[in-house]
Amino acid sequence: MKVQLIQAPSESKDLRNERWFTPMGLISTGTYLGNFDYEVEIFDGLHYPLDYILNRINADIVGINFNIFSTSSMDRIAEQAKKQGSLVVVGGQAATPLTKQLLQGNKNIDLVVRYDGEEALRQIADRVKEGSNDFWGIPNIAYRKAGNIVEEKIEKIEIEKLPIPHRKIKGINLEKYIDFWVGDSSIRATNTFTKRGCNRACSFCARIDKGIRARTPEQVFEEDKKLVEEFKVNYIWEMSDTYFTDINWLRRFRKIYESNGGLPVKYWAFCDIRDINKETVEIMSALNVDKVCVGIESGNEEIRRNNGKNFTNKEVYEAVKLLGKAGITLEDSYVLGLMGENEETIKQTYKLSQQVAKLCKTERTAYNLILPLPGSPIWQRMMQIPALQSKYGQEYRFDVEELRKDFISYFCNL
Repeated sequence: MKVQLIQAPSESKDLRNERWFTPMGLISTGTYLGNFDYEVEIFDGLHYPLDYILNRINADIVGINFNIFSTSSMDRIAEQAKKQGSLVVVGGQAATPLTKQLLQGNKNIDLVVRYDGEEALRQIADRVKEGSNDFWGIPNIAYRKAGNIVEEKIEKIEIEKLPIPHRKIKGINLEKYIDFWVGDSSIRATNTFTKRGCNRACSFCARIDKGIRARTPEQVFEEDKKLVEEFKVNYIWEMSDTYFTDINWLRRFRKIYESNGGLPVKYWAFCDIRDINKETVEIMSALNVDKVCVGIESGNEEIRRNNGKNFTNKEVYEAVKLLGKAGITLEDSYVLGLMGENEETIKQTYKLSQQVAKLCKTERTAYNLILPLPGSPIWQRMMQIPALQSKYGQEYRFDVEELRKDFISYFCNL
């Protein structure tokens, strides 16, 4: 039996440019299904145009992942899959907080998978293989029944029991992704995603996992080693939000890394200011961490505190000094338009970013305009306003620029 997993092509030019970036969620799910002898094919919308994907839909089950920028292509994929007689399943981070809207607003969607998708989709495939269209009792799914929406219980998968993602799965040519790296041609980069969730609560973050689940340090080293030996990767982007939060995990990984003679690879990772101290920076250096991306978000301490980033400017300066002394490059990121923002706080943000650049080497400093995503705390704040709840609360298709303007109008003084 065949399952096709599709990353819906995005209408966002910025996202389309990151074509070196592999769809790790789909690869993880596909690898898991493959271990149960299901035929799996992946179509990544970063690499295949929509018409190409539509013309090749032919599976018993079509699973679609999308984001706020790709709802139109998701709709067309679901429509085509339904015409082909496929069971249409939509899942992922964007789908989880929009479960009811998807099932109420799109008759072509049969099931929505919320949170972890690997085991849920395996059980769905088992039912389809048995000839059943009854999906009662499968964890993490939602579906229509007798005019109502049924939401089954949520179960978190133990990610340390998941297999290493299979980067030669049908539809994924890692060499093709590596070739799309922009910049130094000697870099052979790919991305990993070894931890799920976050133990913090930024106002603008729509991360659906609460708390941190991590694969073991032994598993992570094995995967990284495989990437080096099998694909000649020499640069790894670790995409989890909380790579440096658990100091005991880091100590164990460092011990394994050093006892095995290290790896000829550099690392890039996200990091929180609150996780940068002498010991973590020492571990970064030992692991050959080249760059960290840190969300500083604002130059105004009150703005940061009210948006879930409770650290001071002094702590920012102390942390980036440590990075500078260790020779680790900082990619600093800021969000403009946070709750309470005004012209003066934006000036403070720019001033702080200039000071940061004097204390360590910085690259790709980013000033991002706020985007209230479904599932984020600021989205919940928007839904408390009747006019905004009426406008957006029953939808999953949004005019992104209008959404931004409405948020800024209600929550900023600009």
